[in-house]
Amino acid sequence: MEPVIRTAEGLGARVAEARELLGVTQASLAEALGIDRTSVVRLEAGARKVSAGELARVAQFLRRPIDWFVFESPPAVVSRRRDSGRLHEAGVDLDLALDAAARDVQFLLDRNLLRWPSHDALAVPATHEESEALAAQVRAELDVEEGPITDLGGAAAQLGLVWFSLRLGELHDGACVEVDDGEGGRIGVAVINGDQDAGRRRWTLGHELGHFLVADAYAGEHPSGEVERFLNSFVAYLLMPRAGATAIWRERGGDERAAALTLAARYATSWTAACSHLVNLGFIRRESLEAMKRAEPTRGDYRLLGEVWDEELAAPSVPREFGRQVLAAYQSGALSADRAVELLHGTLEAPDLPTPSETSLESLRSSFAPLP
Repeated sequence: MEPVIRTAEGLGARVAEARELLGVTQASLAEALGIDRTSVVRLEAGARKVSAGELARVAQFLRRPIDWFVFESPPAVVSRRRDSGRLHEAGVDLDLALDAAARDVQFLLDRNLLRWPSHDALAVPATHEESEALAAQVRAELDVEEGPITDLGGAAAQLGLVWFSLRLGELHDGACVEVDDGEGGRIGVAVINGDQDAGRRRWTLGHELGHFLVADAYAGEHPSGEVERFLNSFVAYLLMPRAGATAIWRERGGDERAAALTLAARYATSWTAACSHLVNLGFIRRESLEAMKRAEPTRGDYRLLGEVWDEELAAPSVPREFGRQVLAAYQSGALSADRAVELLHGTLEAPDLPTPSETSLESLRSSFAPLP
């Protein structure tokens, strides 16, 4: 399916949407374009055509890529954006990154260049007990009962989530939408902030994975605050199962700080998450939590206990299988070098791409002489 090109009316509505999200007035946009405000009103109503040069200036002023105005976003992104409160909370930059990621995945799916596992929707947890049960169900599916999930990115991909770890600054965590694989299956697309520390990156990916698995927890009958709380509980049990945390507590002889250090290191979570989880499991008194969170350990504290871990999900990064399939599509001639690099989000540059196959589309074209 080719991208749907917007009508003049649709393009104008997109301009108005971007302008309003940034809090920009029609007068300010008119000044930036060098036209009067009435022209902007007509442009947004679809009654005035936009030249290529004007559209380039609009895109630059409203901090959007040109194709964002020209092509329709996947329905899931449009649906999510309608929840304006959620969008403002997440931020325009995160929305842009998620829009682009979802369009990239849909582009590959529509051309049969990406084969990805889908996943049935699971029930939204409504209690902490249900959150723990959901985490145990997911761990069983991954065949990881009690130990650490050392490759959370690989696990998320196995469960149907295509994720992108990107540089998003300090203000964002992550976001997720669901796209149609064309065969009636559900595939998730998530963007996470790779500028966060390693433990928080893993927590964010686990949280967005939870949103995907329960089929867009922002919708439906459940209050979003309650859903967020129980999905956070799901992530805690997914990353730090009760049996593993209990074993560490016993191993450290009830030493609160040593137990939290060991749990954070072995299960690759943040210090705050490890402390909070031990509190919720009843091992650490709740009155001690704030003081422990403030006394965040250094790298040396972890090493002193002999606990270190490999960091994952640093920006930029994409699932290994996603990268492999994009490279295979490039090598076969189905993608240009520029498009492949764009889809890989900076994890490889053009000189790093594999040698094109001798039977690529381009080589086949060049093997035929033009008709006389």
